[in-house]
Amino acid sequence: MDIAEQYYHWLWGDNQLRKDKPNYLINLEHGIIIQLDYVLAMFAEYEVFVNHISHINWLPGYDQDEETKENLITEAWNYLCFEERQLEEDNLER
Repeated sequence: MDIAEQYYHWLWGDNQLRKDKPNYLINLEHGIIIQLDYVLAMFAEYEVFVNHISHINWLPGYDQDEETKENLITEAWNYLCFEERQLEEDNLER
């Protein structure tokens, strides 16, 4: 499997209509929405990233145990790291 394929189910989103303009990591496969209270948390070390999670919401019917939640938070951070590397590579190729 291509490494990118393991992150196909992750999405980065923002809500520009709200005054606080929150940023979200969304995983519809596991029904989790992670709201960050600081946009630069996506470029931060893991501990900073975790400390700037303001809300974790589960879509109805997707509630998970604490271990699964922690694993998904780690996977979310890994997704951001992978995406950042891809963006850097794309900018170098231009």
